[in-house]
Amino acid sequence: MKQFVVALALVISGLLSAQEDNPSPFLENQPRHELRLDAIELIAVSALELSYEYVISQYSGAGASLTISLDSDSVSEENWKFTPFYRQYFFNNQDYGARGFFAEANLQVAFLEDPPCEECVELGERADFTTMGAGLALGQKWLSRNGFSLELSAGIGRYFINNQDRDFYFRGGVLVGYRF
Repeated sequence: MKQFVVALALVISGLLSAQEDNPSPFLENQPRHELRLDAIELIAVSALELSYEYVISQYSGAGASLTISLDSDSVSEENWKFTPFYRQYFFNNQDYGARGFFAEANLQVAFLEDPPCEECVELGERADFTTMGAGLALGQKWLSRNGFSLELSAGIGRYFINNQDRDFYFRGGVLVGYRF
């Protein structure tokens, strides 16, 4: 648990210090905040994923996603996930930064409920645990001139703390959003 608190504090301090940097003249009059909603999580898995990204420069951004499960009847479920991330954008020659092809590094903290045995499922008993992992994702983001965004991404990560037979996690989806 101590490792989790230290890692989370480092990620949050890194995100805050990134916002204090001198802004690029390129993005001086451009919107730097973006909110997104994952349509695939909402439709296919019955979960709500909200993401926030701060545009650091023309070629990079940092933010976090929060996913909350909307289905309480699942046998094995992730109640919530918090995923801070950093993105590097490539091949960006447009006038509006932080869009196009990107690579993402992320951490994920998840609170899960998992039945420890088949008999426990029948009795309705569950074991709660928190796990943490790290991963990578690739994606493409399109941004309209009026601020709306569409993003396609996919990636994978590995849980390394208290994984309880859950070694990997998927990161990605179809996200729609707005930059302001």
